[in-house]
Amino acid sequence: MPSAKTRDYAQLIDFAAYSPSYGEPAAFIAAPIFNKSEFIGVLAFQLPVDEINNVMTGNRQWSSDGLGKSGETYLVGHDYLMRSVSRFLVEDPKGYVATLRSLGTSPTTLDRIDRHGTSILHQPVRSTAITQAIAGKQGTQQIVSDYRNIPVLSSYAPLKIANLDWVIVAEMDLDEAYGPIYDFERQILISAALLLLLVTLFAMGLAHIFVKPINKLIDSARQVAAGELTTIAALDSGDEFGELASSFNAMVTSLRTQTNLVEQKNQENEQLLLRIFPTAIAKRLKQGEKNIAEDISNVAVLFSDLTGFSKLSSTLNANQIVGILNDLVAAFDEAAERNGMEKIKTIGDSYLSVCGLSAPYLDHDKRAVDFALEMLAIIRRFNYERSFQLNLRIAINSGDVVAGIVGKNRFIYDVWGDTINTARDLRFACEPDSILVTSSVYQRLHDLYHFQPLPDVEIQGKLKVAVWRLNSLPSPPILNDLQGII
Repeated sequence: MPSAKTRDYAQLIDFAAYSPSYGEPAAFIAAPIFNKSEFIGVLAFQLPVDEINNVMTGNRQWSSDGLGKSGETYLVGHDYLMRSVSRFLVEDPKGYVATLRSLGTSPTTLDRIDRHGTSILHQPVRSTAITQAIAGKQGTQQIVSDYRNIPVLSSYAPLKIANLDWVIVAEMDLDEAYGPIYDFERQILISAALLLLLVTLFAMGLAHIFVKPINKLIDSARQVAAGELTTIAALDSGDEFGELASSFNAMVTSLRTQTNLVEQKNQENEQLLLRIFPTAIAKRLKQGEKNIAEDISNVAVLFSDLTGFSKLSSTLNANQIVGILNDLVAAFDEAAERNGMEKIKTIGDSYLSVCGLSAPYLDHDKRAVDFALEMLAIIRRFNYERSFQLNLRIAINSGDVVAGIVGKNRFIYDVWGDTINTARDLRFACEPDSILVTSSVYQRLHDLYHFQPLPDVEIQGKLKVAVWRLNSLPSPPILNDLQGII
């Protein structure tokens, strides 16, 4: 005997392929029928698919329901298959099938959809939104790919219907859903671009007015940078630009003054270099060359020693001593320049000069001898004018030397080598007011001057050198002048 609970029992069955309808999807709701306590039968009602579709499609009035051109609502079961028809199948069956075919849907599924004319139980729908809804959640997914693999805006929720695990989904293509936003964004961008253009044009106009005085200053600055230090920026305005022009003109005047001072100092430095170093070496130093060292062949070296000066200096003060040396050295320097000799240095009362160092000479030996003769004439004139008893001992040698700059902060130009050492030591073997020469000088000049051979001189404590003394002297112009004085 059926119980009261059994009598009140009703069953709702989900969609399934219904054989009597040739496999089309069908859903039923059924309940038992009793006559008092006697079970008579079952009342079954087939749910009409078209009515469900009319509800879900709003009687195919998607646009008027606010779903636009791409929005739709549909039902999905727990098996991820549709329980209501797709809008796109209703509106464009061929396009719908073509889309599914391009996504790789099986031909069997496409055949069933085409044959039955519905997507119910045929169209699989798997997305994050559907998964969340089947799990009992509801919400909105902003970017989801739908069953057409098109980005959509999706809202979802589970349906609370007994015996049915269905979810309802409302979707719209993302391009259409965000269309108003995109249109608004475009309008803002266009308006902003126009506004920016207007502001830019207005700013350019103002900038032209404001920058015009600055352009004048820039032109003046470029002229100054090009070396035209006489440029004056003429601005008559009484504002900040006028003050800037006045400051600029003051700066140009100061710069012109400083430039003149720098040029003057450069000229003084160049003259100082020429006084300290040979001309060729001074030019190389001015060009920035630092490491100057070279081997030079065929030069004549003159080393002289002033005798009698130590005795004289004991009776003079410091200023008088320095003054006498300055006068003598100045006279020697002038004579050296006339004869093509280059003064290397003075050491106390010794004088070292070289011929053929910076500029080569074929007659470097003769120039050195002529310079030595002129030095003797100078010392004789000096003695006559000041009643001194000074003498010179002069040694001349020729050969190869090494020349270069030594020192870092306080550098000097000097020469080294056996040729220098021989001339230096030979002067000590020379008698006062005499000129000694080595064999190399004698071999070149014995046809021009009369030399007297002397015993070999020992230099550096071990080496003997053959020497000659210059005896008969030609009469240079300066000697003729001195003969008239003496």
